[in-house]
Amino acid sequence: MHKDQLESHLANQTYDFEPAFSSMTMHQISAIPKIKLPDYKWLITGIAASLIFCLAVIYVQDGDVSYEHLLGISEDSQEIIEYINYL
Repeated sequence: MHKDQLESHLANQTYDFEPAFSSMTMHQISAIPKIKLPDYKWLITGIAASLIFCLAVIYVQDGDVSYEHLLGISEDSQEIIEYINYL
């Protein structure tokens, strides 16, 4: 098919829709179930509560909350720190 024939064919092309086409289409679109995103407030609250609980346990066990206690490195384990610094 040549370009001229294609242009004339496209120029003469018509679309016939039923009168209720737009309302049927909108009805079908509105019938699609809506995607509801889950509420993540409970997740954020749970994570915050877990962190507070872990800090409380560390404080009860060691009597202090510091980086060493959070990482599980006690003051008695200077050998480990010296070995890490040696590497």
